[in-house]
Amino acid sequence: FTKNVGHEIDGLILQPVDVPYSPGRSDLVLKWKPPSHNSIDFRLQIRKVVKEGELPQHIGYLYVQHANEPMATMKATKKLLPYDNKIIECTFDNGQWIFMRERTDKSLPNSLKTAQSVYNSMINPIDKNF
Repeated sequence: FTKNVGHEIDGLILQPVDVPYSPGRSDLVLKWKPPSHNSIDFRLQIRKVVKEGELPQHIGYLYVQHANEPMATMKATKKLLPYDNKIIECTFDNGQWIFMRERTDKSLPNSLKTAQSVYNSMINPIDKNF
């Protein structure tokens, strides 16, 4: 099966047996991924922040589609600096956003609705004890 898909399978889609399949989004369908693959695509904007009496620091501001304010922030390490104003994929672990990779295949970040849904699944994961 996986040879016919054309991309890496990173999760499961659970479709109710009593609801006919319909392409597109549906609140009746559950998309599940293991925590290591649960991610959000953001537009990264890096700014240098200078606070009095402290060394300058680079902060990464993470934006979703059509947002004027960032959804989140992350420390902008030297590794992250080349990705300023690019679409990046991040996961959330131990209360902080972790850079995974640049999304060269995307020109826009996730929508707010998608980002909120994924974030909710990150902080309230479905596991075998659910």
